[in-house]
Amino acid sequence: MKPTNKNEEIKIRVTAQEKKQLKKLSAPSKSMSAYILERALSTKSDIQNAIIDTVEALDLLNKIISEIEKSTDDSLKGRIRNIVEGRIKNGR
Repeated sequence: MKPTNKNEEIKIRVTAQEKKQLKKLSAPSKSMSAYILERALSTKSDIQNAIIDTVEALDLLNKIISEIEKSTDDSLKGRIRNIVEGRIKNGR
């Protein structure tokens, strides 16, 4: 991809706490500018992003459970099954 010449500038004023939060949210994968631009120019809504994050988390959980089920440690499987069933039952 050809690099673009970025010669325009926008400045925003934030509190020290807001800047700290932006640094935390953007680190370590992006600069604050890249993070802010990605969020501001994203075509996805917050709910769409939440759905994507949830699907990815559930996919990871499914992979973990699949690997656990292959285990020969019945005690471990029982404890994990109880944790999962308890969370499902409580809606958390």
